[in-house]
Amino acid sequence: MRNQAKKQINPWKWGFMGLIILIVLGLLTTIFLIKSNPKKPVTTGVSSTQNTPVAATFNKKQINALSDYYLNKQQAGETNQYHFKIEDQAIVYGTVTVLGSPVNYSLFLTPNVESNGNVTLKATKLSVGKLRLPISVVMALVQKSYKLPDWVTMNPAKNEIYLDINHINNDGINYRAKKMDMSGSGKFVFEMILPNQNS
Repeated sequence: MRNQAKKQINPWKWGFMGLIILIVLGLLTTIFLIKSNPKKPVTTGVSSTQNTPVAATFNKKQINALSDYYLNKQQAGETNQYHFKIEDQAIVYGTVTVLGSPVNYSLFLTPNVESNGNVTLKATKLSVGKLRLPISVVMALVQKSYKLPDWVTMNPAKNEIYLDINHINNDGINYRAKKMDMSGSGKFVFEMILPNQNS
């Protein structure tokens, strides 16, 4: 009898866990996997006819895992790759070519959530081996060296990277950042606003 009870309980247990995992993975994938060539524009901001936003909260470890997953997929087959991670600051790192030679770099950035839900990353520090190069020069090299998503804009003159999260894709869903707390384990809150099907 006990063996039969176990056989009845275990499938439900694993089925429930599998369902939870699928829901979480589906939400994370929806938010962070983008279409590289959107076919129609998305209006910035959120209209009043849309439903209540669905919030998703992540810590640094989760953001880094999402970043690794997305960038590995986005840059598959690319010889020259860059990486992104969150520590005390946001860090973009990789390799650029300077005077014909590959040079490793680490660009440290401070994120700021804009009122419209997009994000500006302000470059505050640069590590380029033993070279002494201005941040703007390295940012210009990064801009030329990599194929960046359409929603990422680099502004070397201002030492800024702009993340147009509102325009991440064209599936009718709006996205916006709400909070980016870099202290401790971190707290990053994003919203996904589903379109009103009755409008």
